[in-house]
Amino acid sequence: MIKENFSVKRTLSIFSSITGLGIVMMNTILFLFFRGLCLNEIDFNPSVLYLFIFLIVLFTGMGFLILAVLFVYKKEIRILKDNIQDKTEQIRSLEQKISMKKQVIDLDNFSITSMETNVVRELCLQPNLTNKEIGNNLDLKTGTVKQYMSKIFKKLAINSREELVDRCKFNFRN
Repeated sequence: MIKENFSVKRTLSIFSSITGLGIVMMNTILFLFFRGLCLNEIDFNPSVLYLFIFLIVLFTGMGFLILAVLFVYKKEIRILKDNIQDKTEQIRSLEQKISMKKQVIDLDNFSITSMETNVVRELCLQPNLTNKEIGNNLDLKTGTVKQYMSKIFKKLAINSREELVDRCKFNFRN
C-alpha cells in the first residue's frame, strides 16, 4: 500500500511536471512570438510556429495521457483489492471448515459404547475393511458389527462409512 501511494504520487508529480512544462512553453512561445512580431524582430515563419505548437500539444497531451493511465491504474488497484478481500474471506471460510473437520469428536457425547468405539477405531485406522474383517479383528460376528455400524450411524446422524471415517479419523491416529 505504501509503494502504491508512492507510485501514485510520483505519477501525479510527473503528470504535473509535463503538463506544467507544456503550459510554460506555450506561454513563453506566445510571448516571444507576439513580442517579436510587434517589434518586427522576427519574420513570420509558419514552420517554426508549427514546431512550437506541436511541442506544446505533445507535452500537454502526454500529461493528459499519464493522467488517464493513472485513473485506469487506480481502478485496477481497487478491483484487485476487492478480489483480494473476497479471496481472503473464502480462505477464512475454508480454514474454519477444515479446522472443524480436524477436531476430535468426543464419542461419549453421542452415547457411543466402548464396543462401538472399537468398531469405529478399526474402520478409521483401516477404512477399506469390511464388516467381516472388522469382526475378525475384534472377535465379533459380522451381524454384530453390522448392528454396531447401524447404531453408530444413527447416533452420529450420518449415512455412510465414508462420513464416519471423515468425522472420526482424527480420533484415532497411528
